[in-house]
Amino acid sequence: MAKALRSAPSWEKVVALTESGQLSAIDYDRLVRGKFTFGSFIRAAEDVGFRAEALATRFMSRSKFFELKKQPKAELPAELVETMLRAIRVRQLANEVFRNREKTDRFMSSPHPALGGRTPLEAVETGFGAEAVRDLLGRALAGVAA
Repeated sequence: MAKALRSAPSWEKVVALTESGQLSAIDYDRLVRGKFTFGSFIRAAEDVGFRAEALATRFMSRSKFFELKKQPKAELPAELVETMLRAIRVRQLANEVFRNREKTDRFMSSPHPALGGRTPLEAVETGFGAEAVRDLLGRALAGVAA
C-alpha cells in the first residue's frame, strides 16, 4: 500500500483509488477499517450530491445520526463505512452518466427492473447489489441497453 495511505485516508482518496483500480482487495479492506469520521462522511456525501442526512438515515437510525452530528470526529464502524462508500461511489458514477442532479436523484430513488425492482440506493446495501448498479451505469456510459 502506498506510503501516503498508511494513515487514515479521506473518503475522497479511497473513492479515487478504488475507482482507478489502484487498490487490491486487502488494501481496500484495511482502508475501510481505517479511522473514518462522521464529519468526513458528511463532506464526501455532500460533494457527490447526496443530502447527507437522507443518506445517513438510510443506513442508521435518525437518533444515531443526530448523536453523531454532535460528534463529527466520531469514528464510524467498518461495515457502515463500506456501505456508505458503496453509495458514494455509485452516486459518483450516476453523476457521470446523467450529468444532472435531478436526473441522478431520480435514478437513485427509482425502482429498476435490472435491480429486481429495488432502487439503486437499496441495492448498494450489499456489495453484489452495488456491483449490479455499477454494471447498469457502466452499460449506460457505453451506450448499451440495460
